Amino acid sequence: VMFSSTLKNAHRAQLLFSGNVFNNIKNKSHINLKFNSFNYHKQALSLVQCSTFSDTSRGDFKVYEAFFGVALCIAASIDFCSADAVDSQQTRRTRSIDEEESPEKRAQLLEAFRSWLQGNNADLSGVSIRECAEDSSAGLAVYYDDMKNICASGRWWYAPWSYLSRAPQPSVIAQFPLALSVTYHSVCQHPHTPLAELYTFMLENNTIDQQLAVMLHLMMERARGVESHLQPYIALLPASFTTPVFYTEKELALLHGTALFEATRAKQQQLITDFEYLKPAAAALWRAAGLQGEPSLLDFAWAYSIFWSRALLIPDTNESLPSPGSGTKSEVFRPLTAAMIPGLDLCNHATESGVDVLHASWTIYGAPTLNTDAVTLMARQSDVAKCKKLATDKGAVEVRINYGDKGNEELLFLYGFSIRDNPHETLMLHFPLFKKEKQESSVLEARIKILTDNDLSPQHFLQRKDLTAYKNTAERQSRWIWGKRTDSSLPSGSVGPFPLETIKTLEVLVMTDKEVMDFTSGAEDSGAVDGEFSLRTRAIAALVEYLNKKLCEMETATGKIDQDIDMLNTVMSHNARACIQYRLSQKEIIRDYLKVASDLLVASHR
Repeated sequence: VMFSSTLKNAHRAQLLFSGNVFNNIKNKSHINLKFNSFNYHKQALSLVQCSTFSDTSRGDFKVYEAFFGVALCIAASIDFCSADAVDSQQTRRTRSIDEEESPEKRAQLLEAFRSWLQGNNADLSGVSIRECAEDSSAGLAVYYDDMKNICASGRWWYAPWSYLSRAPQPSVIAQFPLALSVTYHSVCQHPHTPLAELYTFMLENNTIDQQLAVMLHLMMERARGVESHLQPYIALLPASFTTPVFYTEKELALLHGTALFEATRAKQQQLITDFEYLKPAAAALWRAAGLQGEPSLLDFAWAYSIFWSRALLIPDTNESLPSPGSGTKSEVFRPLTAAMIPGLDLCNHATESGVDVLHASWTIYGAPTLNTDAVTLMARQSDVAKCKKLATDKGAVEVRINYGDKGNEELLFLYGFSIRDNPHETLMLHFPLFKKEKQESSVLEARIKILTDNDLSPQHFLQRKDLTAYKNTAERQSRWIWGKRTDSSLPSGSVGPFPLETIKTLEVLVMTDKEVMDFTSGAEDSGAVDGEFSLRTRAIAALVEYLNKKLCEMETATGKIDQDIDMLNTVMSHNARACIQYRLSQKEIIRDYLKVASDLLVASHR
């Protein structure tokens, strides 16, 4: 039995949890999941993993893989890699070029990469690639520094209506060739024929999936060095990471009490399991390429982190479009595939409050005069105009894209950074299906049936933006009469900023055994079986108890909110700051939702 709730807009990754929770019901300890052609069919996985993707019609969302599930069976200590190896990885922040290399060597690598892109028809006339000046941990960045070469050109759908509607036409910043994209298709078309045939054979026989094919490809091309056709690109990819998977034990301890702490342990264990599964395939590829030695776990962890932090979803140009009139309107779109676009993946994340940067988006659908075999980086003309003065003063303006409306949990886990006061911060709730005391299996099965029949899940997400919108609405609804503000207390029965599905789930979980059996048998529901407290009131009371317990656990593990704020005012490493900002945002969102839940509880008694 597995529960997986899907948000309507599919922009939020779903949380999965260990199948061991249900051992007493179905006696199954492992679950394998297929989702969106991502088949993580591995041996003895004790965690369930799911990948969902943002709507890429605007071209400004990066692919992400969410992994927040809490592993109930993960050991306290995991031998992911030797302590020496981990310490050496963590002595420096994420860099695209090793810090030990001389400036001259770095310049040569950057020039070779730029020449490689331009030799494959990339348009970089208006941008340059250099080390990020604003954040040394961000590695390389794309800068917009040649204003005179930036041309204005609309997307294809703007052309017929541009003069009638006066719609603003975006400015083209740069173009990156699709021919250089790293996808499972390009892997199967490897210049070295034996490797191409072996990749194809493994994919056709389901030995590996599309994403693992790209990861193996990255490992292979890195090992081939100068012989690789991707060598100018591989040479610039980060050698180390600031994601929690690569943290030292001291750094990981900063995440105690958070969902990310257990998720990191689980991911480390899963990487070990996946690597053991892939070892025979990797060894075969190594032999076909004539390489000495064999790949290591750190090689696989490197390829995994590179792929999931840089991959984008693009339409699969190798798939033919359906014929006109063959189906619904949505079928005219090509299937999506994950791809790494050299050059475009160097753009850093743009926050909504970001200043002194050029906010851009990307698309593969350009105007007819543009190169349709390339990914086009574009920006609003108004944004370009604002950057002209900045470019004059600073010499260049960094170009950034939006990775999506992600909370700090996703940003830290996938990209290795967090944002203070992130407006998209999200809190995961994981409600237990049964109480500590022993429960009859028939009652538990009946409770689960109620949840599944009503599409309810024990996992839910609370978002800061919903809470902010709720507070703003409540403020607007407050009225002034005779110089005094009227009572703006919550009406009885309101669920406030909480998703209705969350409250309904809790109503099922707080039902007594008799209520559960009466409900499943079709008996009339008793909303106030206790006489004084209704089912809704008990659900809100359980929510208050859950949030209060969660906040206490986090504060016991890593200190109170004020302590975290004080720590952020001191000098610390990039990893430490990212961790503290993440756990602080989690504590704050719990505190704020707890206050609203407490107000709801008071209102429910009226």
